[in-house]
Amino acid sequence: MPVLCSWNITIEIDELLRGSGMRDKPRPAIRRAYREAVRIANTLNEPRAVHGCFPLAHIGDNTLELCNGTTLTSEELAAHMRGVDKLIVMGWTIGPKLESAATEQMNEGSQILGYGLDLCGSLLTEKLGRALYETLSADVSEEETKTSPMAPGQLDWDPGAQRDILQLIPAEAIGMSLTQSAVLRPKKSGTAVFGVGKRGEVQSNATPCDKCPRREQCNHRWHIH
Repeated sequence: MPVLCSWNITIEIDELLRGSGMRDKPRPAIRRAYREAVRIANTLNEPRAVHGCFPLAHIGDNTLELCNGTTLTSEELAAHMRGVDKLIVMGWTIGPKLESAATEQMNEGSQILGYGLDLCGSLLTEKLGRALYETLSADVSEEETKTSPMAPGQLDWDPGAQRDILQLIPAEAIGMSLTQSAVLRPKKSGTAVFGVGKRGEVQSNATPCDKCPRREQCNHRWHIH
């Protein structure tokens, strides 16, 4: 499971303004701060990713049992993966530098720049997750199809399942770890899984977002889907 480092992941100021929810033209001071945030973010961004492929032994009503003995528990995950025969596990991060820069700016009183840097980090993390999913999807054969990704914390899948995910992939190789409360470190990191199986047996068009009660208000519906 090699570390994937060759990513051309950057952020533009229009993406930052859109991600901040601004509908009106921003004040010049905000635009200047955000432009600087974009410049800094693209300099400090260090995208890295790992993944693993795991054959499935059994899919129950609320469990996925991998052939290596790992069991993932979630009724919604089990339903989403119905028909797949292998699970692709993904982990990614943009590293700690941008997070540290955002915190430093906020501590020094530069709230707008600090917020802009933090939001740049979130957007870059989402873009990296989506790029990783698309890259791995290209390896799916013509006889197979894939599900959309699902992450711990979505629907009924316990966020604590991050512990199981990080044990399946070499997270330490890209500097990823987990706190006692199951929060990823660096903060600008992510994990997700998707399934691969024979065409006609997999729900390839369904996404976890379809069932989410916040789907109409969420700003992150496009996240790696």
